[in-house]
Amino acid sequence: MAQGRTAEIFAWDDHHILKLYRDWCPPDWVEYEARTARAVWEAGIPSPAVGDIVEVDGRRGLIYQRLEGISMLQDMNARPWMLLKHARSLAE
Repeated sequence: MAQGRTAEIFAWDDHHILKLYRDWCPPDWVEYEARTARAVWEAGIPSPAVGDIVEVDGRRGLIYQRLEGISMLQDMNARPWMLLKHARSLAE
């Protein structure tokens, strides 16, 4: 579905995605993200719920709730006048 410097994103099932970290990422990065994502979600901040830490082909990953919609990047590309609004949201 997507990829970045530290991870690839895959569909896990109809309601979840897998953020699979690259093999060079330390295991504590996955654990730290899981703790942080749970704290954010539990604080009521709009975000996907985080599930279990899993291992796939020797790589660790996180299961997240799959949300439908467009990304902030897609919205900024479609509506460039929203750049400042999204910048403020990221800063907050």
